[in-house]
Amino acid sequence: MKLFIIKVILGVSALFLIGLKTFGQQEKRIALVIGVQNYVNVPPLRHSLNDASAMAKTLESKGFRVESLYDPKTKNEIKEAITRYYNIMRNQTGSVGIIYYAGHGTQFEGENYLIPAAATLQIPGDMEEQCVKMNSFLSVLNSSNNNLNIFLVDACRTNAFPSFSRDVVKGLGAVEPPKGSIVVFATQPGTLASDGTGKNGLFTSKLLKYINEPNLNIDEVFRKVKQEVNAESQGKQLPSVVDNSIGGDFYFDKRESPGVDKTITDNNSVNSDNTETPEQWFIKGSEFYKLKNYGEALTWYQKAADAGNAAAQNSLGWMYASGLEVSKDETEAVRWYRKSAEQGNSDGQVNLGWMYATGRGTAKDEAEAIKWTRKSADQKNSWAQNSLGWMFETGLGVTKDAVEAVKLYRKSAEQGNAYAQSNLGRMCQNGLGVAKDEAVAVNWYRKAADQGNAPAQNSLGWMYMNGVGVTKDDAEALRWLRKAADLGNSDAQTSLGYLYLNGRGVSKDDDEAFKLFTQAASQGNAYAQSNLGYMYQYGRSVKRDYIEAVKWYRKAADQGNADAQNNLGSMYSNGRGVPTDKVEADRLWRLAAAQGNKEALENLKRPRK
Repeated sequence: MKLFIIKVILGVSALFLIGLKTFGQQEKRIALVIGVQNYVNVPPLRHSLNDASAMAKTLESKGFRVESLYDPKTKNEIKEAITRYYNIMRNQTGSVGIIYYAGHGTQFEGENYLIPAAATLQIPGDMEEQCVKMNSFLSVLNSSNNNLNIFLVDACRTNAFPSFSRDVVKGLGAVEPPKGSIVVFATQPGTLASDGTGKNGLFTSKLLKYINEPNLNIDEVFRKVKQEVNAESQGKQLPSVVDNSIGGDFYFDKRESPGVDKTITDNNSVNSDNTETPEQWFIKGSEFYKLKNYGEALTWYQKAADAGNAAAQNSLGWMYASGLEVSKDETEAVRWYRKSAEQGNSDGQVNLGWMYATGRGTAKDEAEAIKWTRKSADQKNSWAQNSLGWMFETGLGVTKDAVEAVKLYRKSAEQGNAYAQSNLGRMCQNGLGVAKDEAVAVNWYRKAADQGNAPAQNSLGWMYMNGVGVTKDDAEALRWLRKAADLGNSDAQTSLGYLYLNGRGVSKDDDEAFKLFTQAASQGNAYAQSNLGYMYQYGRSVKRDYIEAVKWYRKAADQGNADAQNNLGSMYSNGRGVPTDKVEADRLWRLAAAQGNKEALENLKRPRK
């Protein structure tokens, strides 16, 4: 009779994930980067993924929050990315937004289309059905509240689908940008762009060069890009820049003076500068923070916070809460969060509420937690909406109300908050406060997973692994679980270890399973601890060691893991790794049986010697 089993995670654990907002300026620069290279039905492009990856890294280095999408296969994948970007941007008044696309694009019946990787264009209707109209991007620019929108399109390098050539006009058609926007094509309307000879396409290589050149305003960047592309292509390619912005200089890399790196600041500059405002000091602190120059960030935050700037007070609180360039001091963090919150700063309010909710830096006070979190949520702060949803779900400071929790999670999720999207997926999966709908759950998990949210990636992997809400697909399960495991998610490490142990979607590999279980077990994951005990008991990847098996079973059993309780009971029953103790074996089996463990029920029925 089989006494010991490996048990995969049977449910997605609740996500008590709130996430503290660091500083208000962090989301003032936001970008969506899309690269399509490995086309399924036509030869791949040479540089699109390199171009997109390099652009994403460059924009991140300039302080942009970047959402990336590589080799999207379908129209829906691209449109979902556009929606996520829109949900982030629509509440970012005064921001700068960039959308960058590298891949195939074409003009058909007066419309410009961008083409996903798996498109199969054989009849005219395929274009509408499978490709994304450029107007979808332009409408997002038109609807946002940004100071400046920039749409960069590096397409039209070849005729994407020769069989379609009679119906397709070469190159992209001219467009009229919405007010406040600039649209830049790699080449003039109706012409093709050079693929380039180096690591990047010609247009993008020049764009990257001048984005990285300090103290160039946006007009100068595009002027220099046009000049160099035109010269290097010997007049065959001239980028198209259509500017419908409404004034004001924008710099990708604005420095104190030409040739002086922003990260190098005169030691006396803070004290000698009496002409700038506290808001400008805060902005400087935020720029240094993005550069990970936390010492300079702290100096400017402190100066602005002392002058009463609420955003800087919140950021200074974060520095103390995180121990960045200062000794970690949660009491001091609470003090600065309070100063910020009392001035009405929504980030300070949600952070202060979370400190009260967790008893960090102050006595735990659920009423205060609710008060400050609600104030922030009333200002439509997505982090506060998510936090308040969690409070209603768990009954922290309020009567439990799953319906209200769902409503708040949804408000936050629709703003693009990945934690809320993951939480909303869990509520839909389990029918908490909303009709159970596993397919809808998958959709929300995917939105969060695409933003790099590890719990959502784990949940999505689990759904594919078990065929819940989607067709069972071990390869997809493996892909998403690997992403989450690489980010340190212990549930994903455990499930991934199970796949390797059993050869599902991957070749059997006990060593890899053992490594993953060990990583998860060290984080206190009870399933992983139980599985590690199994591997020691049966000598999978390691020498059989009953004492070590008992150790890990005990750790998991103490957390209430039913498999571990059953397995540990059997170790006591047989005297393996511990002295024989039938009474202790029965106790452990009863604990496991009370949770529905079938083996434990059978063990209790078995006659005793």
